[in-house]
Amino acid sequence: MDGRRCVIPAIGYYEWQKTQSGKQPYFAGLADESPLFFGGLYEPARESVCASCTIITMQASEMMAPLHHRMPLMFNDPEAWLEGNSFEGHLDDLSWHAVGKTVNNTRNQGIELIQCEK
Repeated sequence: MDGRRCVIPAIGYYEWQKTQSGKQPYFAGLADESPLFFGGLYEPARESVCASCTIITMQASEMMAPLHHRMPLMFNDPEAWLEGNSFEGHLDDLSWHAVGKTVNNTRNQGIELIQCEK
């Protein structure tokens, strides 16, 4: 069987834009900060191949296009994605804001990594 549908829970994602002063990170998520689910596909482990998954991307919505031309396939309620053959109920519009460049270091942790840059 080819890839199987899955969801990856998250509160948002980062995207970077080139600026005159270097790359600026942005955080995109739901305005009310509630969880969302990325639509994905997974492949279970077999013989000498590890299990893997991928997040499906799509053309950015009008609201997200200024940030990037692509965006993850996302849902509030992933049931339609998991149970069906459709993209019904996918999210188009998220809020996004600049965040500090500390997100570029994987050793940094904490809520401040998704808060608006001051």
